[in-house]
Order: sequence, then C-alpha cells, then structure tokens
Amino acid sequence: MKTLTTSKIAIFFYFVLTKFLLFVGFILLLSIFSAVVQSEKLCPPTSILGKNCICYEETLNMLCTALDQEWIKMFKPEKLYEINILVIKDSPNLPLFGKKFQVGNHPTGVSYKSLIIYVKTHNIERKSFNSLISGATDTLEVKVETPNMLEIDCLFLNDKLKSISLSNVKVTNLDKFSLDKLRKIHSLILNSVTFENEIDFNFIRSETLTRIEIFSCTSLKGTFQYIPPAVCPVHPIVLNFKNNLNLKHFDMSRLFNNKSCQYNIDLSGSNLNSSFFLENQKYIDKANTPDQLNIVLRDVDGLVCNQCTLRWYLMFPGHMHSVQCKGINGTQMSLDKLKLSELPFAICEH
Repeated sequence: MKTLTTSKIAIFFYFVLTKFLLFVGFILLLSIFSAVVQSEKLCPPTSILGKNCICYEETLNMLCTALDQEWIKMFKPEKLYEINILVIKDSPNLPLFGKKFQVGNHPTGVSYKSLIIYVKTHNIERKSFNSLISGATDTLEVKVETPNMLEIDCLFLNDKLKSISLSNVKVTNLDKFSLDKLRKIHSLILNSVTFENEIDFNFIRSETLTRIEIFSCTSLKGTFQYIPPAVCPVHPIVLNFKNNLNLKHFDMSRLFNNKSCQYNIDLSGSNLNSSFFLENQKYIDKANTPDQLNIVLRDVDGLVCNQCTLRWYLMFPGHMHSVQCKGINGTQMSLDKLKLSELPFAICEH
C-alpha cells in the first residue's frame, strides 16, 4: 500500500513537471518569436549599408544614393528588415539591386511601405522595376528627368496605395486597369505623363480620391467629370488640370451633389471651348458660398474677351480667380480689370 502511494506521488510530480516544462517552453518560444518580429522592424546595420545608404532608426526611413555593383556585393542582409520609406536617388542600374528590396514573404532583404525614386538617366529593366514598384503599399513617387524614358505598368500598382505621384514617365496597360481597384487612394498626381493611347479621364465617384493633379499630359483628352464623396474631407478638394491642351470640356454637372464640399480648381493653360461658361453656369449656381468654389482660369484659349464673358464672370463674385481671356490681338487680359464699355458687343446665349 505504501509502495502504491509512492508510485502515485511520483506519477503526479512527473505530470506536473511535464506540464511546467511545456509551459516554460511555450513562454520561451513566444518570447523568441516576439523578439524576432520586433527585430524585423529595424534598420539594416550600418556595416552592410556602407556609405551609399543611410537608415534613420527614429523614422525607419532609408535613403540610398548612387548604388552600384560594389554596393550589391556588400549588401547581404541576413534577415528581413521592415522600414517605412525607401528613397532611391541617382541609381539607374535597378536590376542589379532590385532583388535586395523584397516584395512579399522573403526571409531576407528590405520591405517598405512607401517608395520614392528619382532617376536622371535611363538604364532600367522594366520587369525588375515594376516588381520594385509593386512592393509599395502606402505611397509611390517616381520622378524621371528625361521624359518617356521609363515605362510603368499600372497593373503592378498595389491596390493598397494611398498616394501616387508620377513625373515624366510612360504608363502602360491603362485600358486593363481601373481606379476602382485603388480603394484607399486619396491623391493622384500625374505630371507630363504619357499613355499608350489617348484617354478620356471621365472620372466617377471615389469615396477617397480628393486630390487630382493631372497637368501637362498630352494624352489627356475629352471631358473630365468629378463626383464628390458622400463625406467631404475637411480640406478643399483639389482638381488641378493645368496645361492640358487636349482637355476640351470640364463637366460640373455633378460637382455640387454634396454641397458641403469645397473646391480648388485650376484649369489654366487648357483648351476649354468657348461654351464652357454656358455649360456650367447653372451648376455653379448651386455653390452655397463664395468660399466653396475657387477657380483659376489663366491662359485658356477658348475664352474670348467680350461682354458676354465679362457678364458671366461678374455673376460669380468670389468664385472666379485670375480669369483671363484672349483679346482681339491675341494677348491675355484679366477680367477683373475690364469694363463692359471696353469690350466688343456680343449676343449672349443666357
């Protein structure tokens, strides 16, 4: 009986010890896992970054300049480092180091939320470059000094992007792409961007996109229409379409569906037709206050200086700014400095 009791006690202690060791092991593994996860959100060590890259621990932003083959040989990360912003400047040989900045689940390399690239000369393999672009999940900014030397396939854009800014690049596969895929985007900036074919930017409603700047884009043609979101942002909505000579119409028919939204609109240097005023007058009438709508119309070829143009302008005090029209000799004249008696008579349609 005594032997049996001793045996039971031994089994009990063995059971308790086993459970304790399993619990300690679990805690140890959890601690190791937590340490690994935390260590990933760090800058790569200076020893492998060399003089070409600087990574700031406070912000987890990394700046790389003039990367070359020697840097490729030196930069050998042993694990995956997660940073916020990766900036690459003056490094045309992107295929050489594209694999070092990983997209997706890779054991080593550098992943990033935002990608900013400045390129002076073109020596970039398109497939490698587009793969690099697809890794950006927050902000993408690409600026090239020489126009049309770099192609960006929009099918590689990450659907989580909140901001896109492209300058002097060519965008391909736009016909297979829709802004509806970018459900989180709030800012779209295209400067001197060309496309495979001429396109008609006839935007529909976007609940997030409240800053659109498309200027000096020769491929933009036809009509633009903007439908405000159900909930207006606290800041004015920016619609900047400067220097688009193929933009003939700017449709405001649904611009004031939400009367709480404010707008800063710049159509300077566009080629709006002469009926622009008449087509949109009844819609601009919906604006509640002068502060709700600010329009800049400098150097617009379709606006001719006559009495009808000035009367239309005077109907919207506070809304129109820097509005210019073309005089008899082709010079640009400011409407806020003109008087009816100084302008040619015209039969107005409204």
